[in-house]
Amino acid sequence: MNKKRKISTLYQAAFIIGLTILMLLGTAKVRAASFTEITDSACLHAYPLSKKAFPIYSDHEMTSVAGKGTYKEYKIVKFFGNTMQLVYKAEDGTRKKGYASASCFLQQPSGKREGMYVGPSGGIDIYKVPKNSSSQRFIHAAQADCGLKVGEKGQWTQVMIQKKRQYYLGWIPTSRFKSSMFHFAVRTGQILADGRYTLCPALVGTDTLKKTTYDVKYIGTGLYTLKNVKKGYLQVDNSRQVCIQKKGDFYYLLTDSRKLALNAKGETTEAALDQTQAWNFQKKSTRTVTVVYSQYDPEYGKTVYKDGNIGPRTISTSGCGVMALVNAIYALNGSYIPPERLARFSAARGHYFYNAGTADTLYPDVAEKWGKKYRFKYDGLTGSFAELQKHLRKGGTAVALVPGHYLAIAKYRSSDGKYLILDSAVGGRRPTSINGEWMSMGQLQSGALFCQHFHLFSAVKASKHRS
Repeated sequence: MNKKRKISTLYQAAFIIGLTILMLLGTAKVRAASFTEITDSACLHAYPLSKKAFPIYSDHEMTSVAGKGTYKEYKIVKFFGNTMQLVYKAEDGTRKKGYASASCFLQQPSGKREGMYVGPSGGIDIYKVPKNSSSQRFIHAAQADCGLKVGEKGQWTQVMIQKKRQYYLGWIPTSRFKSSMFHFAVRTGQILADGRYTLCPALVGTDTLKKTTYDVKYIGTGLYTLKNVKKGYLQVDNSRQVCIQKKGDFYYLLTDSRKLALNAKGETTEAALDQTQAWNFQKKSTRTVTVVYSQYDPEYGKTVYKDGNIGPRTISTSGCGVMALVNAIYALNGSYIPPERLARFSAARGHYFYNAGTADTLYPDVAEKWGKKYRFKYDGLTGSFAELQKHLRKGGTAVALVPGHYLAIAKYRSSDGKYLILDSAVGGRRPTSINGEWMSMGQLQSGALFCQHFHLFSAVKASKHRS
């Protein structure tokens, strides 16, 4: 079927989110080129929380006081855990760099950070302090501007917003925040969903380890734990923190330094990543709540889907058809299809119509081309909820076309007759969430979630190669 759909979301990817989350939490820096680091040229503009003077130190350990800070705008150029390096004006009139506690500027310095973007509401004003007046307005955040929710105070929410290459720390009335800003999740680095898998070497006919079942859990920065219920954690080079890397059809188990890989004999060898080190992961359980990949993840959101006379369409602006498939297959068997690769495939094969949307023809074509690689097959198109329910009960997943949008359907829950909806572009008219939302058939037959039809997918076993 060659049916187009209009795109309702026109948001850009957020370059700040992943790195800033890590910086504010005091963890290691992200080295991915997708993220923009807070620096002298890309600084954070901020006002202190209080009008009282605060100490400015000469060192990031905050042991030697160099001066006093007053209530005015500062440029913060670096983070050291809960310490900020800022530019300030010394008593002699010169501009210097010093250090101050993050608590001088952040309401909850070590609190939970949430990725946010401004929805289609005409934008939102950001204030210097929790006091709504024209004199206290800091900046205006427009539709598609992204950032972080970093704290709360009374009826106000503290946010960090990116504008071009500059960042701003300010306040929004919580009621306005809830109506105008929407969540998105940064899942960069997790190429295998949490869950229970059968792990076995990809090569057949060699002296291999036996097929084993593990509970796989992502712990961040590309690292996982693999726990055998009877034998405990799988260890690579005496560490239970294992890097899982995908290359071609197979996965590889490496040390956290990525220098050694586990081969089929259970030995660690130099990480050359040939077939002797290749592994298959076959998902056994889909009970674990799946990851929902967002169109706005900075790892791939800016990838051009197709260029044209009014500028490039990206995964963020036009990629819901691509991301729905990524989410459907990831929920199906744990296989991660790189969104940028899928977008290039779709455009090259004529499945994307500039500034209009992705055609339904993408789904059978990509299954024929890559189904073996990512262990899924296409089971056809249906408009029947009865067929969808039967398919989901058997462990399949689906991609649904709703007004102006595609989304994934991962599960059916017989206890209340609801369906698990995975939406890559949360916000606006659809009452979905970035962690997935259970919806009734009635909800999926009306309004912005009216399902016109479903593309069905089921899992196939991983391929094996003989030595």
